Amino acid sequence: MRLIILTRAITIGIAYYNVSGIPGVTSSFISILGSLLIFDTFIAMDQLTTGYRDLVGIIKNQILPRAAGTGLALLRGLAVGVLFGLLTKLGFPVVLATVLTMGLAFTVSEFTKNNMSDFVGLIGALAVYNKLLDLPDIKNVTNFYQTVGDILWTTGSGTFLALASGMVIGSVTGFITRIFLPRGYRSKRSQAYGRPLDLQPFREVIELEQGRVTAHVVLSANSPFAHKSLAETGLLSRYDSRVLAIQRQGNMISLPLGTEVLLPGDSIFILAPIQRIEQVTAIVRGEERLQGEESSYGQ
Repeated sequence: MRLIILTRAITIGIAYYNVSGIPGVTSSFISILGSLLIFDTFIAMDQLTTGYRDLVGIIKNQILPRAAGTGLALLRGLAVGVLFGLLTKLGFPVVLATVLTMGLAFTVSEFTKNNMSDFVGLIGALAVYNKLLDLPDIKNVTNFYQTVGDILWTTGSGTFLALASGMVIGSVTGFITRIFLPRGYRSKRSQAYGRPLDLQPFREVIELEQGRVTAHVVLSANSPFAHKSLAETGLLSRYDSRVLAIQRQGNMISLPLGTEVLLPGDSIFILAPIQRIEQVTAIVRGEERLQGEESSYGQ
């Protein structure tokens, strides 16, 4: 534990220092997020000498989705910042524009799938918005939009470069640290996995009745439930849990029968006991293996 805490702190420090000279970077926080994602992924590996297929699975199912989600949240935040920055130049009240920029940027980040932090979009939006506010009054429209384009390019490229460099740093420090660990370790706030129950926002976990909650979770290709019918998962008899609905490619399957087969990418709404919900969602995400014999789902 001391080794992990020490090397994690070193990772954060290097990631912070490394982006100080990158022009246009919105915040060193972006680099820190990227470094922690990769670092935690290495630390959480069951075995460092994992096979090629497992390594590809980690990159495909853990690293790339979160990197893409964070990048998308950043782009959405930049778009919000540009929109309200331009509106202020056209006479929109600055106070109202600032409030809307912060609120909308945070919201679009919050609702961006696989985003590592809700503050990513907010940071990007405010950086662009503030730079647009500092521009002189518009006299030459062509020159103005050229300036806006330069700001967008510098800010966007610098921020994405910071994210990528943070990931490289996390890979190096995570690999070195994992060499000295006898087994994989996953902390409660690990960036490599979905957040535990008590850290998830209310829209993901809702208590419906005493002792039972619903959770919205996406089925991973690595999940032991993938390509199995609900009857084969044993959710009801083994975990005292029910699937209330399945959202698949825009279609909603309400109260599915035990014959319904779960497919990777399905958004599943589960009703489960509080003490079981973390285990069930971890299995659906592919972060935990099934134990025991399969039993029927029930009707």
